[in-house]
Amino acid sequence: MTNLTDRLSLAAATALGIGYCPKMPGSAGTLAGMALWWACSWAPRPWLVQLCVLAAVMCVGIWTGTRVERLRHATDPQYVVIDEVAGALITFLFVTPGWSAAAVGLGLNRLFDIWKPLYINRLQKLPGGWGIMADDVAAGLTSWLCLQAFLRLG
Repeated sequence: MTNLTDRLSLAAATALGIGYCPKMPGSAGTLAGMALWWACSWAPRPWLVQLCVLAAVMCVGIWTGTRVERLRHATDPQYVVIDEVAGALITFLFVTPGWSAAAVGLGLNRLFDIWKPLYINRLQKLPGGWGIMADDVAAGLTSWLCLQAFLRLG
């Protein structure tokens, strides 16, 4: 049996159980991140709230990712989706919510997270929660750059 800290770590790492979604848990985690992005947009200074939420998700993700890997004896388990939440928050940082931004950003985020081009794949090899989070942060940054180009040029 696991203790309370282990259960809370699993709850956070799975985005309150979203990671246990039987089909496409990574996409479900990304949608959870998009919901946070949308919720942050209602704040008086949405960019500041987004940055604070992102910082919290990153810190919690690194810690819980490491803890869950040790607890479950698994490297980057599929049900850990807090990294997808962080990647989505990065993809939509400073972006005003709208249907076209949401659709394009979601597509870009999933593309770069699954495909892992260039340097992104190597980041998964970092130890523990750092490796869990780093590739999704890089995918989020790459998606953000492409989304910014789309929004400015499109």
